Amino acid sequence: MHYQIIVYCRTRNNVLQYYKTHVPLPPSEYDVPPDECRLWRLSFSSAEKEIMTHADSKYKKEKNIPTCRKDVLRLLKLDLQIIVQNDHKLQTLHFYSSYHIKISALHMFNNWKLDEEWRERRLAERYVGSLNFILQSLTDYDLEHYFLPGVNMLSDMRMLTGAQQEAERLRQGFTKRLDLAKSFV
Repeated sequence: MHYQIIVYCRTRNNVLQYYKTHVPLPPSEYDVPPDECRLWRLSFSSAEKEIMTHADSKYKKEKNIPTCRKDVLRLLKLDLQIIVQNDHKLQTLHFYSSYHIKISALHMFNNWKLDEEWRERRLAERYVGSLNFILQSLTDYDLEHYFLPGVNMLSDMRMLTGAQQEAERLRQGFTKRLDLAKSFV
């Protein structure tokens, strides 16, 4: 069973319509008849897809301003891959993923709303700003979920030793990427 609820969010990008989806969780090891009781989780993949689909094309037809939102997201995801590949202790990420990068990017899209702020010529500036945002969230162990305000996606990292070590190694990797990026700005 799969259904969608249309939600209007007036705090994100004016009146942003997104789809909040409920999807069933896979059956667990508990002996519960599948038809009697089913657990559901919220999924925001439809909303994320909608935002990402129109991230750079939102106003192109009206103003013909090429923007770089998706390019910044691609660079940040590539950075995470490079950091993991170059650090043998981070071959498997347990507490941080590309989803955290996407949520950070959504916050950046919201912080700098105007297309003028995302012009292609400002790619390096937006990239450096996004790296700073990610570093700050890793330092503070604080990344608010974009669709669920008040939910800290990094709260577990503060309490778990392995997570703290992972966060520190990611901070070191992102700091190196930031230093490299600053040399081009």
